[in-house]
Amino acid sequence: MSTKPPSAGPNNEDIRVLQYGRGLAALLVCIFHFEGGREQLLPQAAAAVGSIDLNYIFRAGHSGVEFFFILSGFIIFHVHRRDLGRPERLSGFCLRRAIRILPMFWLIVIPVGLAGLALSASTGLTPGTFLLDILLIPREGILTLSTAWTLQHELVFYVLFGVVILSRSLGIIALALWQTACLVVLVFNLLPQDYALPATTFLGYFNFGFIFGIVIAFLYGRADFGAHRRVFLIFGWIGFVSLLACFLGECRFGSAMFFPSPAASTIIYFGLYSLIILALLSIENKPRPFLDATLGPLGGASYILYLIHVPLASLLSKLFLLPALRPLAGSVVIFPFSVLFAVLISILMHYRIERPTLRWLRHRLLPRSQPGSVLTTGSTMMTEKAHNLQL
Repeated sequence: MSTKPPSAGPNNEDIRVLQYGRGLAALLVCIFHFEGGREQLLPQAAAAVGSIDLNYIFRAGHSGVEFFFILSGFIIFHVHRRDLGRPERLSGFCLRRAIRILPMFWLIVIPVGLAGLALSASTGLTPGTFLLDILLIPREGILTLSTAWTLQHELVFYVLFGVVILSRSLGIIALALWQTACLVVLVFNLLPQDYALPATTFLGYFNFGFIFGIVIAFLYGRADFGAHRRVFLIFGWIGFVSLLACFLGECRFGSAMFFPSPAASTIIYFGLYSLIILALLSIENKPRPFLDATLGPLGGASYILYLIHVPLASLLSKLFLLPALRPLAGSVVIFPFSVLFAVLISILMHYRIERPTLRWLRHRLLPRSQPGSVLTTGSTMMTEKAHNLQL
C-alpha cells in the first residue's frame, strides 16, 4: 500500500482501509463464536456434534469487538465534531444513530425473541425482558441476542455524546467523569465484568474503547496528521506484530493464562488496534479493486454478520443433529462451511435488505439540507457512508 497521505476530494466518501478492517474484525468474532467459543454457545450441541480441533487458533477472535468499540468512537467524533455545542443538531444525530442501529437489529432480534418466547420454559425469556432487549435497555440475565451487549454500550456512549452536542463544556465534563468512574471501578475491582450485569454496561472497562477512538479522530483531524504518517506507520507495524504475538499467545496458552486479567487483555487490544488504525489512516485512501471486491462487501455486511452469526450457529448446530445430517457433523468441512454460509447470508442481506432500507429511511427521515451530511475534517471528506463504518 502507498504511504502517501490521505488525499482530499469529493471521491473519498469513505475510508476504505477501515472498511476492510471492519470486515476482518467481524469475521474474527464470527469464527471465534463458531469454533473457539462453540462450547459456551451450545454446550449440548457441541458435545453431541463434536468440534473440529484447530488448536484454538481463533481464541483471540474475540478481540474484534475491541476494534469495533474504537471504530465507533472514531467515526462518531470524526463525523459529528462540527456538531459539538450545537443543540439544534441533536435531533439529526439521534435520527442517524437510530437509523443505523435499530432496523437491522430489530430484523434479527424480533424473530429470535419470538422463538425464545415460544420456548420460554428452556430460555427463561419473558415478554417484559424481551421488550427491554428490543429497546436495548440493560437488564440482568442472558440477552435475547447475546451480541447485543455491545449495542447497549453504544447506546450509553450516544447519550453522553448527545450531551456534548447540547453543551460542549458540560459534555466534556460528563465524558471525563464517565471515564474516571470506569477507571475507578477497574482499579478497585468494584464490579465483575459480566454481560448479565447491567452495571457493567455503564461502568465496564469496554467503555474505554470509545475514548481511544475519539483520540484517534482528534489526531486524524489535525492539519499536520499527514506529516507524521511515517511515524504512525512504524507504530502500526509494531502494533500489528504485537497483535500477532497476542493471537499466538492466546492460541497456545489461552487468554486467562496469557494475560494478567480480562481487563488487561481488553486494554492491550485497545492499544494495539489503535496503533493499527492510525497506520491505516495514514495510507492513501484510494480504490483497490481486489480488496474492494472482497473485503469491501465483507466490511459492508459486518453489522449483519455480527448480529446474525450467533443465531445461525445455533440453527446450524441443531440441523447437524438431525439423523440425516449427523454423519456429516464430524466432517472437517463443516466448520468452514458454517462460517462461509454465515458470511454469504450476511452479504446477501446487506445488499438486498440493509442498504436499500437505510437509504430509504435516510431519504424519508433526514432533511436534505441537514447540517453535517457532508463534512470535511482533517484530510478527507466524509459523507453519509461514514456512518456505515460502525457495527
